[in-house]
Amino acid sequence: MNEFKKLRKILMKQNAMVVETLTNQSSLIKRIIRHETVSSEVIDEFPINNQEELIDLDSKINKENRDGYVAAIKTLIRNQIQKNIKNVLAESVIVDFNLDGTHGKGRLKDYKDFYCVLREAVESDEPDKCIRQAMQNAKKRHFQAVSAYNKKVRVIVKAD
Repeated sequence: MNEFKKLRKILMKQNAMVVETLTNQSSLIKRIIRHETVSSEVIDEFPINNQEELIDLDSKINKENRDGYVAAIKTLIRNQIQKNIKNVLAESVIVDFNLDGTHGKGRLKDYKDFYCVLREAVESDEPDKCIRQAMQNAKKRHFQAVSAYNKKVRVIVKAD
C-alpha cells in the first residue's frame, strides 16, 4: 500500500509538470499566432516605393506597433540586409536617398520612426554602417544594370 501511495504521488507531480508545460506552450503558441498576424499585415506595406509612402509609413509607426514593424523588416531582410534591402526599400527610393542626405539626395534619418525601426531590425553592432553599405551596394547594382542595358541598346542601334 505504501508503494501505491509513492507511485500516486510521483504521478501527481508528473501530471502537474505536464499541465504546466502545456499551459506555457499554449500561451507561446498564442503569442506566435498573434505576432504572425500583425507581421503579415505590416509586411504588405513593403517595399516602400516613393517618398510619399515613406512619409506615410513613418507617421504610422508608434510605440504600440513598433515591434510588429521590426519583426516584419527582420522577416524581409532575413539577416542579410546587404542582399535583401530591396525587400524593404524599392530601387527608386534607394537611389534617391542616403542616410545623411548628402550629394543632393534625401536624408533617410529624417524619417526618425522608420529609421529607428530599420536600425533595430538590423542585427549588428553597427547597424548604421550595415544600412549604409547595403544602400551603396544596391545603388552599385542598379547603376551597373543601367550601364549594361545602355551598352546593349547602343550595340543594337549601331547594328541597325
